[in-house]
Amino acid sequence: MLSALDLGSLHYRGMELSVRLPWYIVTCKVDDDGLKLLRSFCCSRDFDLIELLKTQQGRVVASIQRLTPAPSDYGWVASTVMRVWQARDVSGDVALVTEDEHGVDSWDGALNKSVWNAEGWSLLFEAQSVNVEAG
Repeated sequence: MLSALDLGSLHYRGMELSVRLPWYIVTCKVDDDGLKLLRSFCCSRDFDLIELLKTQQGRVVASIQRLTPAPSDYGWVASTVMRVWQARDVSGDVALVTEDEHGVDSWDGALNKSVWNAEGWSLLFEAQSVNVEAG
């Protein structure tokens, strides 16, 4: 979903989120051969978000927003993600747990209770006071 960017230009893409699942928008500061850019990635799968959060040279995650379907049949609710953990429940299944400005929550707010008591939680992301200007 990335396109070549001209120096100093801003590009926006509109998209329709037709799948009524939570989506994450991950904005990264990217240093591409001395050119500093902000790039945002949209993903809906836990393992895609985990891959984006892995540290890579020249890329720093600046912010994460979570879009969840609104209680009605139309619209979305956006929240800022403050922390992301990876946890394993007693059966070994991986669960992604996020904390937004409203507290700890999974993508649907209904994780199996065994995850809450699980050991091996690892912090994948914690929001920092990061200047998100590209240059």
